[in-house]
Amino acid sequence: MDIVPLTTLNGSVAVINWTDQESFTTPLVSRSTYQAFLVVNGFGLTGGIAVFGIFSNTLNAVVYLKLGLRETTNINFFALSIVDWVVSVCSCLTVMARVADISSSAESITNLGYYVVCLMYPSLGLGAWITALLSAERCACIVMPLKVKTIVTRRRILCLISGMAVYEIVFGVLMVTMVQPPYNIPNPTRVILLLYSYSIPSIMSFGLVLIFTTFIIVRLRKTLKWRNSTSTQSAKTAGVKERKVVLSILWICIMFIQVFKVKGDIIVFGCGDEGDRSGDDDDGNDDEEEEGSHGDGDNYDGEDSSGDGDEMDSSGEGYEGDIDGDGDSGDVDSQWW
Repeated sequence: MDIVPLTTLNGSVAVINWTDQESFTTPLVSRSTYQAFLVVNGFGLTGGIAVFGIFSNTLNAVVYLKLGLRETTNINFFALSIVDWVVSVCSCLTVMARVADISSSAESITNLGYYVVCLMYPSLGLGAWITALLSAERCACIVMPLKVKTIVTRRRILCLISGMAVYEIVFGVLMVTMVQPPYNIPNPTRVILLLYSYSIPSIMSFGLVLIFTTFIIVRLRKTLKWRNSTSTQSAKTAGVKERKVVLSILWICIMFIQVFKVKGDIIVFGCGDEGDRSGDDDDGNDDEEEEGSHGDGDNYDGEDSSGDGDEMDSSGEGYEGDIDGDGDSGDVDSQWW
């Protein structure tokens, strides 16, 4: 029976006892290479973009304050700038928390990463709501140009944004108060809270932004064809500007969907994986009461009474095939958090 070290997705090393050597997949890169990748990606790319986001969104917020918040569009963009600023700050703190993945830092740094997530994901959800609200306002300007000022008022926009913020803050507080450490193992409560605070708002925003943007593009293309039917030079110049507007809106929509879709899908599918893992102990084997050969410290030499090769160290953690030490034999790919 061989003892094989395995690098998990968060950079930690789990020791797994393999009964069949052929079932072990050789890592594509060494641990030192993986740590170097974390440094370049985390500190170089993520950190650089986050710092740039802090400065750029600060300037945006100042500009919209100077312009005044009487117009509903300025209110939306100002709120979006504030939310993006919060996300950028959280990204910087996340980079600091990633130090725990490549060094022997204190556990408080790892816990810092979780508290940052409790603020970051609700902020991302709020940003998705505001983006959908901006798309709806642009669409209303095209559909009802004469009535949009009476329908989309400053008071209603403030109420909508405030309601969205309260909704997201509630789930952020619940993630801090209801989820207990350790934070590096799967937790069904955390998955459900992330589902309602981030995945559902993001997915709904995807659909709304896609519908509104598609409608805007169709209407702008019709206007472009009508202007091209005229022979004046001013109409042709206006047509070129309309084409640029269509391409800009389409590009913004594509970036929004691509950026948010990946994380939303991960949380949605991760919730299903969590349910599968929670049912692994329904085979009559009580992980807490297994009577196997337990050694001192992190010893993986004994087998439990069920005969399936699962072992347990003296601390009650570290089953074979159990990356996170929660007693469930989920596969490595599903341990995304």
